[in-house]
Amino acid sequence: MSRRPRLLRPVPLSVLSLLFAAAAAVGGFYQVVGLTLFCTGQPLQGENIDHGLAIAFFGGLAGAVGVVILRRHRRPVVGALLLSAAALSLAIGFVGLDSATYVQQKTSCGFESGFGIETGRVGYLYYAWGAALAVILVQLARVARAGPPEPP
Repeated sequence: MSRRPRLLRPVPLSVLSLLFAAAAAVGGFYQVVGLTLFCTGQPLQGENIDHGLAIAFFGGLAGAVGVVILRRHRRPVVGALLLSAAALSLAIGFVGLDSATYVQQKTSCGFESGFGIETGRVGYLYYAWGAALAVILVQLARVARAGPPEPP
């Protein structure tokens, strides 16, 4: 008797990739906050990066929780993975709108005073989120092809 592939196998890898995407968003948020926390002035470019970071963080966490909770049912897992893939794609698009560069006008930064601009680049998010998106899409194909899980 041949055993069908279990649905639980793609779940841990999907959850890890979603948590990796959320962690990359935290890293980008830390870099952006480092520019905006101590520097006064208006951001010249980068508001879309903020939106992309928020979408990737909350989408990654919600997708990971959703996949873990719904792991025994194929259709909800497929839906959760599709929504997570859409969220990561949207986050990549938002970061791309600002060319992955956050520009802050500097009037005074910390104990320094002076005028100019501070720049932060978050181009690594393309690679981090792209890798997570690729893993999610592969796992989505595996889950969609798999039959229903075997009863315990």
